[in-house]
Amino acid sequence: MSQVIEIAGHKFKLIGDPHLGRVFKTGVPTHRLGDRERLVEEQFYAEISDRTSVPVIIMGDLFDKYSVPESLVLWAADKLNEAAEWKKIYVLRGNHDLSRDEEKRGSFDVLEKLCPKMVFVKGVWEIQLENGYLALFGYDAFKSATELANQLTVNCNYLAAFGHYDLTSHGSDFNLVPTEVFATLKIPVAYTGHIHKAQTIERHGVTVHAVGSMQPYAHGEQAEGDNFYRTLTLDEFDNLDEPITFENSNVRILLKGDEVFDQQVDCLSLVFKHIADDETEPLDVAYDSFDSDNILTECLVGVSEGLTSWVKGRLTELKMEAT
Repeated sequence: MSQVIEIAGHKFKLIGDPHLGRVFKTGVPTHRLGDRERLVEEQFYAEISDRTSVPVIIMGDLFDKYSVPESLVLWAADKLNEAAEWKKIYVLRGNHDLSRDEEKRGSFDVLEKLCPKMVFVKGVWEIQLENGYLALFGYDAFKSATELANQLTVNCNYLAAFGHYDLTSHGSDFNLVPTEVFATLKIPVAYTGHIHKAQTIERHGVTVHAVGSMQPYAHGEQAEGDNFYRTLTLDEFDNLDEPITFENSNVRILLKGDEVFDQQVDCLSLVFKHIADDETEPLDVAYDSFDSDNILTECLVGVSEGLTSWVKGRLTELKMEAT
């Protein structure tokens, strides 16, 4: 999702995780291969190309992996440089944008070199307004969210914070939104990427808004009433009151017992899920909620930081080789 916010009379456009370079294969009909990738790129360009002077903050995970095809990096650089002629653009680094190997430089770093007018936030960055500051944080694989927040200046008038945070610990507080530090610094509100479904929480007196990803990327991430991802039982599908086009939807059919779905559907993707006879809805697991980094961190408690970093880096490499 994207949204325009106003802080102390200044407008900013926030763009949730774009995940450029994400490849969609599961359940995609052969004749629709590549369509979803094009939709992501088209929306990204539409989000940044409005010819206004409203600054843009991309909330992390600009890319889906730390290394994406060179052609995509060049395309992104061309579109972003075009937009940067009209407005200031800040890009927060997300967990998908970097390798866990400190020696490796990825697509995010290359893009930074290609877009000199933009600000790429890898650690801490401050935007000065007339009556205060905005604090921007990039994801750091070796410094926790709390460590980065503690780099802010005490007794400075911070109006808001922006980062790429978890809202819950998932067994580790490494990337947990540092509301306790923000409260100490009297920062009243924070905005975060990383969480793909828009939501708002309050902790330690700080209001935290999860912007939501630019598009939903899995069942369970879509907003209420959004038909981009649709889930239907076989009965519901067979008893639709009128013909409905699924051309621009990702469809999931729930099957019970020995039910079989044998119809042709023109859609972005078609997947099936077998459920028990007394179930009506499956458990949705949002794309952003499965965080292998947090799981590994919990499993590797007591292991040296160097070895932990190597294991995480190797896992990232294996994921890339598998796609």
